Amino acid sequence: MANNNNSHPFPAQIPERTSGVTLRSDGNSLTMNEIVAQCFLFFIAGFETSSTTMTFALFELANHQDLQERVREELSTILAKHNNQMTYDSLSELKYMKQVIDGISVLWVRT
Repeated sequence: MANNNNSHPFPAQIPERTSGVTLRSDGNSLTMNEIVAQCFLFFIAGFETSSTTMTFALFELANHQDLQERVREELSTILAKHNNQMTYDSLSELKYMKQVIDGISVLWVRT
């Protein structure tokens, strides 16, 4: 099916959504290509628990725009605090994002 609204598939939108974020490969942060490659690897290479969690998290965030906006605002705030660099330290401060991921386990994972 042709896409006539000039929108791009998901990976192509990532740089647009993260404009102003400095992503470097200096040992402490990731480049945008590294982030996309890791996501692709999780989905394709069979890391089932990670890919399932990401799938359900994206599903829930897509269906709950208010939660999606709150995660986006938290990410923007934390990145601004860390000079727009995505590092382990900056990602570990994403408390609401962690709550969303933990909530996915409660909602969707059956033991």
